[in-house]
Amino acid sequence: LQHIRAQLNAGHAQEAWQASLRLSKLKISDEAYEVIARAGLAAGKLSEAERLIQKAPASEAIDLLRVRLALRAEDDARALKLLDAYLEKYAQPPFALLWAGELAERLGKGLRAEAYYQRALQGTEAESRLAAFHLARLYHRRNQPERAQKILAQHLERRPSDEQARRLLQELAR
Repeated sequence: LQHIRAQLNAGHAQEAWQASLRLSKLKISDEAYEVIARAGLAAGKLSEAERLIQKAPASEAIDLLRVRLALRAEDDARALKLLDAYLEKYAQPPFALLWAGELAERLGKGLRAEAYYQRALQGTEAESRLAAFHLARLYHRRNQPERAQKILAQHLERRPSDEQARRLLQELAR
């Protein structure tokens, strides 16, 4: 496993994948499934990684890998379904809420995207900032400039030094 991780960290996806194939023929630990699936994802071996990951016991890391595999396969609907299941099963980290919001937006589910972004506002400063920008963009696209301005103004109340948000708010006010 250490060798495969080192290969992945060095950007040698194909080498990591070849080592993973040899390892996958043995009886492997739960942790190994995750590493092998990550190697398959990095090497672009999506169907093989998907087959391997089906054998893995459920875990937070494996469930996120399933989402990443669906995204790499350009199956946004499946990725959102898997991400919804992840959010129900585990804590709701703002990065996952932002991810779900972006997927919902791409699938034309604006109200659902809005709900995800609203929940992501409770994250760290960086996550909250991203959520505010996503919401403002969503409201702007929906021709709701007042709501876009309001969300940015609320963000600026919490983080008055955010010059990019201030410029965006001024642009929207014109």
